[in-house]
Amino acid sequence: MKPTYLLPLLISPCVALADPALFCAGTYDVVSGNVTGTAQGSRIELIRTTNDGPATLRYDGCDTAQMTIQGRAMTLTRPAEGADWRAQTPGGGGTLYFRFHVGQPTQMAARMSTTDGTLTVKRGSHLTLLNADDTQPLECFEALDPTVVPQDGSAIGFAQGLGKTPHPDHKTNDYFKTEVTDPGDAAAGVPPSFVVRYPLSLSMEMLPRVADADTFQAVCGGRKLEPVRKILSIKVYPVDPGYTAFARIVDVETSKIEAQAEGQSPADIVAAMQAAYGALGRPVGDMGDVWAD
Repeated sequence: MKPTYLLPLLISPCVALADPALFCAGTYDVVSGNVTGTAQGSRIELIRTTNDGPATLRYDGCDTAQMTIQGRAMTLTRPAEGADWRAQTPGGGGTLYFRFHVGQPTQMAARMSTTDGTLTVKRGSHLTLLNADDTQPLECFEALDPTVVPQDGSAIGFAQGLGKTPHPDHKTNDYFKTEVTDPGDAAAGVPPSFVVRYPLSLSMEMLPRVADADTFQAVCGGRKLEPVRKILSIKVYPVDPGYTAFARIVDVETSKIEAQAEGQSPADIVAAMQAAYGALGRPVGDMGDVWAD
């Protein structure tokens, strides 16, 4: 019983994705390791490292894929998001069972096993992406967190007040994240306190938040994401009367506060934010894209 091929699935080791079991669609190099046979308590290991590739992997859906290797094809499925992929196909006079574990989007570890009732044979393989194609499963990733809080309106108003318009592939909400830090007291007429964080590039360009699909596309296609180097953070607190805002520019790598300032408004949240930002003396650039290339 000799397996003639195996299938790998992978995901980048340094990339944390919501669904870590999705692999890059494309052509893979397949290297198979030793063959282990077990029968009636005896174990035999044959040292036979071989190159069985190339293999192609294509998606039929988020939980189904097709693998072709050495002119043969098999269907991969997985029982749930994040689970290992599995496949089976006739071979060696019986049925070959495969299990694929994605360690990174560009690599996979595969395990084949088969038995005729008396002899069980196993073999491991490793798949490494050679070339990605343009059929990546980007629709299988969730979009950016759609949670909306009332304070988002102030964050949008602040950006619009600076004359910023989003890149055609994004909307203004993609360029910030709002966090309510104190719910306030509605019964007493005290509004919530909150902080808005705007990601910035090294050149102070405003950057959209990166979605999992963007990260996956960068890993598979070799594209370069524009790194977030700074954060414009604006905290807003209710005061009597009006609002006080504290603005900061923070270096992401060192956590160093490069500039900070305070602003107030007797009645308007956005005006307080703009006053604090203006006092920083560090104007931000236009709203850009996630890609550096």
